[in-house]
Amino acid sequence: LERRALQISIAIAALLVAIVVIVAFQNTEVVTIKMLAWEISMSRFVLLMLATAIGFVGGFIASTFVR
Repeated sequence: LERRALQISIAIAALLVAIVVIVAFQNTEVVTIKMLAWEISMSRFVLLMLATAIGFVGGFIASTFVR
């Protein structure tokens, strides 16, 4: 039973890695973000990953206050 759960976990992780790689190859163009006096240029993929990470951290912090 434990071995089967490990195999499923590995399969899910491999699927997630494949999705991230596909998204990375499809979003290589550089975008410019302007906010107030700042102007930052970065790959769209990096921007997506950064926004996702900020969202996860924000959700985690918010969930600690709800408990």
